[in-house]
Amino acid sequence: MKKVVCIGDDLKFNQLVTNYFSENQIRVITQNGNVKAEQVHSLESDVLLIDLSSPNEKIKYLLAKQIREMSDIPVLFTSSKKNDDITLKSINFRLADFIRKPVDMVEMVARMNRLITSTSKFNNMNKLKFGEAILLLCEQTIEYKEKRIHLSRMETKILYKLYQHRNEYIERNTLVCKIWEITDYKLRKGTFGNILCKIRKKIKCIEGICIDTQISSKIKLIIPE
Repeated sequence: MKKVVCIGDDLKFNQLVTNYFSENQIRVITQNGNVKAEQVHSLESDVLLIDLSSPNEKIKYLLAKQIREMSDIPVLFTSSKKNDDITLKSINFRLADFIRKPVDMVEMVARMNRLITSTSKFNNMNKLKFGEAILLLCEQTIEYKEKRIHLSRMETKILYKLYQHRNEYIERNTLVCKIWEITDYKLRKGTFGNILCKIRKKIKCIEGICIDTQISSKIKLIIPE
């Protein structure tokens, strides 16, 4: 951990955090609760510390949601309020944790480090190598050379299922039933065919990657090993 962005309007708390981390050679950037998500994102910190204490509790939580749409940076929420709703929201927020004020600084650092470790594991799981391309599951995007190929939610889901069985044939009806969680393949047969055509068009620029359907009842995603 090298950089922490502390967002909140409690000046004493901000100073406490700054002093503690400075002693441990960790840079702290403090921002008030009205900071814009784009500005926070541009700071490229290792973790965010967001104080939900009044004022502007709702604005700061909305800020966190906006930042989450931009990146998977870990977030540690804190508040002096004894409010179960705040705690629950914070815990349910993806790649986040909650610690109540007054804060034990040692515990806070431990939680931040756990969040960073969890985020690193999450990002590794989020990225799937497709030959020279990378499938980013959460972003529903394929990165290939200097291109970004955007996928729909179902296109991403189908590609992920095919990736799990890459370079081997899988029964088409089995795949469809797994994706839509149904028992009758015919209910989604046409939809699957249409989405598959769109996927093929989008990945045809990726060298060495193709979807083989030469055997009518089976399908295979071919990826160079």
